[in-house]
Amino acid sequence: MPLTPCLLEFRVPLKPESKYEALVLYAVVVKSKKKGTGGIFFALKTNDGRVDHTEWITSTRANKIRETLENCFGIAPEEISDPKKLRRIGDRVRGAVVSITTDEGGQYGVKVKWMNPVGPKAASLEDLVDIASVLGGAEDCATEPGPADWALPPVDF
Repeated sequence: MPLTPCLLEFRVPLKPESKYEALVLYAVVVKSKKKGTGGIFFALKTNDGRVDHTEWITSTRANKIRETLENCFGIAPEEISDPKKLRRIGDRVRGAVVSITTDEGGQYGVKVKWMNPVGPKAASLEDLVDIASVLGGAEDCATEPGPADWALPPVDF
């Protein structure tokens, strides 16, 4: 059964110590009220229910978070070191499917312990440039084009 986003649904408790494939409904950069720690909040949906997960960004977790973002979503460390790009992280991860491992805890009795890629590692922007050049694309496209750069076909009315 394919995973489809639906924000207006009840949370069905997931089982702790289980693995699920989860669809990323949305993600946003957050800051904790208690300690002021920054993090990335993920709203995830599995076929068995929803679960929220926050990757709290501390100096001890930074390398693991960078690895998770690169492996699951193809986001290179350079991309998240730019505050403007970090602010738009939700655009990059929305709709991605990840593998999650759950554990006991959290607000609803289950929390996400690990988040991993489903299948092979996601391609980073550098990887895409390399792949495009092998396929005969431009070798000098080191930056991702924005909507203003996209060539739109003419439209007849």
